[in-house]
Amino acid sequence: MKKIGIILLCVSLLMVMTACGNFGGQTPTETNSSPSSGTADNTIQTSDSDAQYSTSIDSLGSSNGFFRLNRSADTITSFWNEAGHSKVAEFDGKEYGYLYDEGAYLCTGSKEPMMIDVSSGENMIIVETQYNYSPEEINLYPLSVVGYGNEAVLDNLKPERIEEIQGIDISSVNSDIDALNQALSGTGIRYYPYTNSSGYDYGVFLSGDKNSMFEYAWYEGTQYKFEEAEMYYTYYLAPLKDEVQASVEKTTNGYFVVDLSNVPKGEYLVYEEYYGWYLIDIQ
Repeated sequence: MKKIGIILLCVSLLMVMTACGNFGGQTPTETNSSPSSGTADNTIQTSDSDAQYSTSIDSLGSSNGFFRLNRSADTITSFWNEAGHSKVAEFDGKEYGYLYDEGAYLCTGSKEPMMIDVSSGENMIIVETQYNYSPEEINLYPLSVVGYGNEAVLDNLKPERIEEIQGIDISSVNSDIDALNQALSGTGIRYYPYTNSSGYDYGVFLSGDKNSMFEYAWYEGTQYKFEEAEMYYTYYLAPLKDEVQASVEKTTNGYFVVDLSNVPKGEYLVYEEYYGWYLIDIQ
């Protein structure tokens, strides 16, 4: 039995050493391409999400939705960063309107917008295999970053309930937004009130620094509770009036191409009623 145990221990150590040899000295952003090989860098996977959702274009099967046609033209990457969204009529004191074609989208994303490098040959494509559906254009809304928050924790926490933020006692000003933001002026935290398109008032605490920690305390009954949350969601604002339309070109290859050649570079919210809401970065 003692010999068997020693053999198993050696095997385990060998496996660990092999794993360390495979990954040691290579950061997540490095690739295995060799600059001295004399060939172009055709690396497709630019992030963990890209790696998870990339597949051969021959494997489309019954897939439906938005994809990025990668520059090699033989692989595609499914859009993976679906955006949370709410239509607002007013945000932080600025009015955007209540009508159907007015307002702005307040969007959230826990991941960076998916990059589509048009200049290197990448394209946005649509695949539909279930319905006779062929849109003529896709709506894109330019994004501007508002700040960073944590929607899972803070969206439904009203300022009136909070006693302390970042160690600052706000109990005397938590019902006055201007006074509250003045008290928090040195913390990098700000409260943004907004009214949605249905006329209901809400608000959100945002930080100017991504991944910073938001510390707050409140009473629950007679219990004084303390919590902290990482501000890792990016919050964007996308006014409807800034909408950009990209035409859709039909092909005989099993997909349609969204023509981004005339769309200015930048980050956009993509919306299509069948496929949802996504964040992209056109380069």
